[in-house]
Amino acid sequence: MEREYFVRGERRTVEQVEDVGVVKAAPDARARLDDAAASAGTATAARDAGLSAETADAFRQAGWLLVEPSPAEDGLRAREESDDVERAGALVRRPNGRFGIVTRRLTLQLDPGLAPEEAEATLAELGLSHLLTLNFAPNLYEVDTVAHADAIEAAAVLDGDARVVFAEPSLVEHVGQRFTPTDPRYTEQWQWSNTGQNGGTVGADVSVETAWDTTRGAGVTVAVIDNGFNAEHEDLREGVLATSGFFRTNGSGAPEFVQGTAGMPGSNHGTFCAGMVGARQGNGVGVSGAAPESDLMLLAALGDQVGTQVTLARAVGYAADPSTLVPGADPASGADVLVSSLGPNGADWDLTEVLRLSLESAATNGRQGRGLAIFWAASNGDNVDVLQDEVVSHPDVIAVVRSDRDDHEDNAARGPEVELIAPGVDVVSTTSSGYGASTGTSFAAPCAAGVAALALAVDPELSRDQLRAVMHDSADKVGGVAYDANGHNDDYGFGRVNAARAVELAAGGHPAAVGGVNAVALVRQTPGWGSIPVAASNGDGTWTVTNGAAGPDFIPTWANQPGVRVVTGDFNGNGFTDVALVRQTPGWGSIPVAFANGDGTWAVTNGAAGPDFIPTWANQPGVRVVTGDFNGNGLTDIALVRQTPGWGSIPVAFANGDGTWTVTNGPAGPDFIPTWANQPGVRVVTGDFNGNGLTDIALVRQTPGWGSIPIAFANGDGTWTVTNGAAGPDFIPSWANQPGVKLVTGDFNGNGLTDIALVRQTPGWGSIPVAFANGDGTWTVTNGAAGPDFIPSWANQPGVKLVTGDFNGNGLTDIALVRQTPGWGSIPIAFANGDGTWTVTNGPAAPDFIPTWANQPGVKLVTGDFNGNGLTDIALVRQTPGWGSIPIAFANGDGTWTVTNGAAGPDFIPTWANQPGVRLVPGTLR
Repeated sequence: MEREYFVRGERRTVEQVEDVGVVKAAPDARARLDDAAASAGTATAARDAGLSAETADAFRQAGWLLVEPSPAEDGLRAREESDDVERAGALVRRPNGRFGIVTRRLTLQLDPGLAPEEAEATLAELGLSHLLTLNFAPNLYEVDTVAHADAIEAAAVLDGDARVVFAEPSLVEHVGQRFTPTDPRYTEQWQWSNTGQNGGTVGADVSVETAWDTTRGAGVTVAVIDNGFNAEHEDLREGVLATSGFFRTNGSGAPEFVQGTAGMPGSNHGTFCAGMVGARQGNGVGVSGAAPESDLMLLAALGDQVGTQVTLARAVGYAADPSTLVPGADPASGADVLVSSLGPNGADWDLTEVLRLSLESAATNGRQGRGLAIFWAASNGDNVDVLQDEVVSHPDVIAVVRSDRDDHEDNAARGPEVELIAPGVDVVSTTSSGYGASTGTSFAAPCAAGVAALALAVDPELSRDQLRAVMHDSADKVGGVAYDANGHNDDYGFGRVNAARAVELAAGGHPAAVGGVNAVALVRQTPGWGSIPVAASNGDGTWTVTNGAAGPDFIPTWANQPGVRVVTGDFNGNGFTDVALVRQTPGWGSIPVAFANGDGTWAVTNGAAGPDFIPTWANQPGVRVVTGDFNGNGLTDIALVRQTPGWGSIPVAFANGDGTWTVTNGPAGPDFIPTWANQPGVRVVTGDFNGNGLTDIALVRQTPGWGSIPIAFANGDGTWTVTNGAAGPDFIPSWANQPGVKLVTGDFNGNGLTDIALVRQTPGWGSIPVAFANGDGTWTVTNGAAGPDFIPSWANQPGVKLVTGDFNGNGLTDIALVRQTPGWGSIPIAFANGDGTWTVTNGPAAPDFIPTWANQPGVKLVTGDFNGNGLTDIALVRQTPGWGSIPIAFANGDGTWTVTNGAAGPDFIPTWANQPGVRLVPGTLR
């Protein structure tokens, strides 16, 4: 019998196994009911239905027994009236072949506007028995249904009630360990120092020994969520916090959280993961973790590998804020980093609404508003699509896959949501009874989390997003594969974690390369502000600072909602840069805008964007937000490009100039979105590729398979004309997919069309290829030399960032290199000559700009015309304590620079810029 319910608004179906029932036996009745079940042959019936022996045994070990089904007229509640039965359920099979148990238990959220007493009365009126209050969202509960046959039936009824935000069955599942058994232990931990032992590649490790010279993770708490742990292990106990805990089954009630480690269930898997993070160092025994002085918050969520996502959600919520489960606990005693390696292999795992809310609450509100970084092991398995795992591919989760001792990806999930790869093959760590070697993504994830702890120890004020960026930017591009313009590969993510570089970059230093700006604004996406500060350049290296209010809601209410993206542009045509908020999670139907008035104040609107743009389309998986003038009226519009299957069109929200939006959803040919955009390694780039003044969208593939660059030309009315012109014999198939190649767009010949250049930041080239747009969808390709040093010597140095602009005022786009690690005192420029060749200079930038200031922790690069002479300049904005000024390197037009270091008021840098969740927004603001 097929049954249906909804998870996060999406329809799910299960097939109920009609000749098998399930009960959770009372402890003293388990043996008797087990014998009765065996004689009834229900286990055989379940196997015939496809239930694996592993899952059946896991259910049995957790006390769930397969029995004869109860008569339909009796139902689950009648069966639970027996003293022998704690809970009763029905066995259901998902379309992916996995099994679950549906009981009378479900999670639901009532209208957040209801007062607590009103919510309690509503639960009773709806025939629901209140089991748990889940504190990571308002009026969120786990309940038993009294008035319905089971949770699926209850959810179907409740979904139609206006007082119910959502209602989802809490299916009992076998949530196994992402773990692959291996041979006996190796004697050395190659993951920390690979000297070539056992046939490995020298250096194919996470470079942690260099990081340990700076920090070993002291002061950082890492929460490890697993099935159980040996918390008394000789190599762990010194680092285990008293805030650790576990969930204990409580008869027919919800699992009870027990703080502390006394009675905690053991697990080889969890103990191994904990050791990868924080096994002690220098104590004369065993092994070392990545962060051997970090504190460990061990949370045993599913002691027998069986349970619901409600328990996982509670564990995540507790890790972020212990007061959610322990009244009176200090919310500030939560974890700084979270890692879990739980989940089914095969990747197909639904994300329930309750776990989504918990993840997003932790990611946003953890660490007292700075956000909790959440690492999760992606599935093991060859070519498994990571997007099938809705938990791991959630935007707030950092998905980690495993590498071997030769820096190669090894049998793990792949796709655009994979973020990092880390050692996970034959790695050595703690086990329940000692030490051993094992293989799995399970062990790569805590390796990455431990490295993140080292980075956070260097700068504890890093926001979650800043820490995530550090992990991305510090990763090594290993594997001999192509990474896209954003540095990503579907198998390797942003690369193999590198602890030494993560610590070096711990405070940031990531460019925000934007041309044509004269000011920098600060937009805070965590609670605490109601204004948007602006530092406007005076043209002489000094700054005028304002801190204008942005309405009652823009910053304190809207900007910090989960999934909100900050996008900038001129949305009303007055020449100033405005700030819009696009939400990519459910909950909104509008796009708020803070319009810049030009004097540091802001006018705020919140105009509707049609019935579908935000609530239906923007939150689909793989959707990218791109901005441009898609109808040529001089206003910035917002388009959605989907890079996963499911669409054939490109929706646009056209700005009307008054805060309202006109929405279209025009088709983009038969192939642009459904066939081409979702290919691996495809990058979306925007520009005016035909010179008609409208913004177009091109796709550049940085993995093998193409020889052309498709373009969707905007027609101005929301429709698109698609071409797929060849780009020479080498640009895409040979050059674009080389390791370390970055895409750079600009007008490199001055004809008013957008071109695409490739800059390689790994050894191997001495030139900069350009695909010049011809205006009709075809391309002319050149590969001009860029001096003897620009690419082969300078561009691949550690910490070098690419910035583009017109550094000599001739109307062509040039490329500069800014190094944010010690070693240079100059800023090299490759000036475009207009014919695909380049003139290279390497002018000094005073004694301090590069060697002293640019490499300080938390420094961001911002480009713009800060003195109004038509040349692009480079400013340094520090987002960690220590400065009170904003240095500028003013371009002189000949490759040299004039440097200033003007004060930016008493608060802009030292007080405001380093607050958690603050984003830099460069623009024309005065």
